[in-house]
Amino acid sequence: MDLIIGYGNTLRGDDAVGIDIAQEVINWQIEKVEVLTCAQLTLDLAEKLAQFARVIFIDASIELERGATIEQIAKADYVEGFTHHCNINCLISLAQCLYERSPQVWLIKVAALDFSLGAPLSPVTMQAKAQAINILKCFFRELCMN
Repeated sequence: MDLIIGYGNTLRGDDAVGIDIAQEVINWQIEKVEVLTCAQLTLDLAEKLAQFARVIFIDASIELERGATIEQIAKADYVEGFTHHCNINCLISLAQCLYERSPQVWLIKVAALDFSLGAPLSPVTMQAKAQAINILKCFFRELCMN
């Protein structure tokens, strides 16, 4: 089974794009795919990760000027420490440490420019969102072919 986690702040313009994409994927009704949305990554997600073979995170990225990318995240060997901030590597390590299971993990980054309070998705992020959706469609198409 696969898990998709779209995360971000729906009140902060382009930061909502991960959640927007995840909500669209829900409508696809793909068998054996669960979709979650959340405002931020939290340590309790490690238990959820341990239940899946593959996990795709979707998030807004200020690193990209345009478009969307997908990259596989390498499994971390250890967790340096825990704070109130949690990232993908922390979750993978925690799932392995606590549950002796960690999934294959990908991150889809979506170009984001405007994080203004109450703003809609910017034109750049709307275009990047369409690219991210195509990436997801190709990802699932490849899995179905194998």
